[in-house]
Amino acid sequence: MKRKIRSEEEKTILKKIGCNLKAERVRKNLSAVDVAGLTGLTTATIHYYEKGELAPSAIMIEKLADIYNCNINDFFILCF
Repeated sequence: MKRKIRSEEEKTILKKIGCNLKAERVRKNLSAVDVAGLTGLTTATIHYYEKGELAPSAIMIEKLADIYNCNINDFFILCF
């Protein structure tokens, strides 16, 4: 899969979203392996999301919010 070249602003936003994704996962005491099993994704993909190296789809954001029992907006709060 070819990755789109992103601007610095987009990279920063993805890193902030990733930071929040990881924070919610940790808050729920779930491992990346647990989340991978619940979503059908690989653990590598979960880690790419959390490091801001890959953008989750809108559908995946919704699925993760359901798993973490949080609001989708929680992923978009600036964490740094």
